[in-house]
Amino acid sequence: EAFGEVESIKLLPAKQTGWTLFGFVIFTSMSSAHKAIAKMDGASVGGYNIEVKLASNNGKVSTGPPQPVEIVSEDRVMGTLHAWKGNYGWISPDTPIDHPEAGKHRGQVYVHVRDIEGYYDSPSLAEGDR
Repeated sequence: EAFGEVESIKLLPAKQTGWTLFGFVIFTSMSSAHKAIAKMDGASVGGYNIEVKLASNNGKVSTGPPQPVEIVSEDRVMGTLHAWKGNYGWISPDTPIDHPEAGKHRGQVYVHVRDIEGYYDSPSLAEGDR
């Protein structure tokens, strides 16, 4: 099943991983990755149940326990950073989000480092950044 555009795929042979198979799929958008996780985590493939999750990018980010994610837009959301707490923060989107919960938190939107394009290229954020 297709979940979105794939940038790359890497499979590690079992003999390199202690007989556990690993594969890494990089999607061009986080929404596609979240769709794949929601649909495929725990699915049976070739008679094996698989675990699908976000990678932690070599230990730089702790993704913590799986949290329910509701994708409210397929489009990229741009905005101004209002608060940053190390791995997460709040942005004011440039374009208001049409969602019943959008009025909470004074219209600001929660964002995690794994949702920020290019974060690992320049991993310091401050209030006012875009």
